[in-house]
Amino acid sequence: MFGVNFGEIKSYYKTNYYHLSLGFMKDPRERSQNKNRAIGFNTSSSFALGKQNSVIVLRGGMGRKQFISEKAKRKGIAIGYDYQIGPSIALMKPYYLELIYPIGGGNPPQSEIREERFSEENRAKFLDEGGNSVFGGTSYFKGFGEMSIIPGIQGKLGLFFSLGAFDEKIKMIETGVMFDVYIKKLPIMVESETITNRPYYINFYVNLLLGSRKN
Repeated sequence: MFGVNFGEIKSYYKTNYYHLSLGFMKDPRERSQNKNRAIGFNTSSSFALGKQNSVIVLRGGMGRKQFISEKAKRKGIAIGYDYQIGPSIALMKPYYLELIYPIGGGNPPQSEIREERFSEENRAKFLDEGGNSVFGGTSYFKGFGEMSIIPGIQGKLGLFFSLGAFDEKIKMIETGVMFDVYIKKLPIMVESETITNRPYYINFYVNLLLGSRKN
């Protein structure tokens, strides 16, 4: 994830800020594989079986960092909290696979490769655990012109520990929980009897901040 925070220091104890970030979201059930196949001059590349869409997430929000403890001016530990909330936009990019289709007879049998996104017509191929229907994955940029948008909200709540809160050098550890909730399920995986998608994602995080202060 790539992000930036910018804001206003209200006091040494309180900072209000704005947040912007761009990241990628994956389903924990995605499993990358490569069949190491070759047809003519084409060689296979890795792919995730059963994947329907790749997700790019744009997040924005307003937040606050607040110290809540007393501390020594130097060599002490300051404790505080950090919260943020705002919109989250999921950009759903169709996931393409190179699928194998037999053509005619012949010995050995002939086949061709077609780049396709998921549909009900090729469901069996996208879910073929034996992998005999899938040649490999396509370029990540395939499908960028077909993206759709699912809006939602995002937020986080964290607790941070700042070592030597008034030192020129900043040394801070933050841990907490962050969430994304959307107006409907994100269709990342092809749904089946054992796999369903969901409209919310919760993650725990740990951040380490190193830097310096200047007047």
